[in-house]
Amino acid sequence: MSKKMPFLHRRVDTFFYRISVPLELRKTIGCREMTMSLRTSDRLIAQPTALELAAISKRLFFDLRKIMANSNSKLDLMIRMKIAQEQIKQRWLKEEHEAEINRLQETMRSERKLHKVQLDIYKEIVQKPGYVIPVSSHSETSTGIDLPLKLHKLSDLIPTWISIQNPAKSSIVAFKFAASRFEKLLPQLHVETTKPEHINDFINKLLGMDLNPKTISKDHSMISALLNIAISQKWIKENPATGVKLPSKKVSKPPVRGYRIDEMNSIFNSPVFNKGERPKAGKGEA
Repeated sequence: MSKKMPFLHRRVDTFFYRISVPLELRKTIGCREMTMSLRTSDRLIAQPTALELAAISKRLFFDLRKIMANSNSKLDLMIRMKIAQEQIKQRWLKEEHEAEINRLQETMRSERKLHKVQLDIYKEIVQKPGYVIPVSSHSETSTGIDLPLKLHKLSDLIPTWISIQNPAKSSIVAFKFAASRFEKLLPQLHVETTKPEHINDFINKLLGMDLNPKTISKDHSMISALLNIAISQKWIKENPATGVKLPSKKVSKPPVRGYRIDEMNSIFNSPVFNKGERPKAGKGEA
């Protein structure tokens, strides 16, 4: 197993940069640690970005210590600190902006790769003898080829759900976790190809993990909510999670049997009670 990399922290399916602020600088900077989302789930992308941010942070810490050591008066120190704080803020915003640009560029590269694969497949098809190029009324390209619609994962619906619902952070974490678990248990599945039997399969897999029916029901409701967003986006026509039978609540455990009178007499007639004995293994009065 690879060693955990410093400055890199994973929350659900996203990597974050995190560095602890030196104790003597926390009051000046105003926080115990500096964190920032790297907006990627790819470790190969996150690692170099985290190392770059760590280098910038350590340089800032060095500059602040130097300012504190060279200040001749309290007023001079306060002015220099304010300048340093503003520099930290500006550099941090610059890195966040560049990280967002990198994320968008990576998304565009992935989209181009997908389109190239689709085009290569269709070129191979149309070159076969006797193939007639279809003309589509809804998604026709400049070549006249009706390319297939893009297939989506359940997690692709979360940004739209957030923009519509404006939920609390805890709800966002819960929805991301449910979508992630759905995709891990059914990795080959896409929103457009999901059917009621797949939802049943997912629920059975959760039951096999010995999860509480209440937890399973909660996961199902979150997945159903995301699939309703898919309907509004016209990715699917019907919600495959609707009408799926959920497991019943766990049968409550039988009540614990109480002591009988003869059992209680045996206990209270023991040397511990009637002679005040305290065995060493009993740890004294305990």
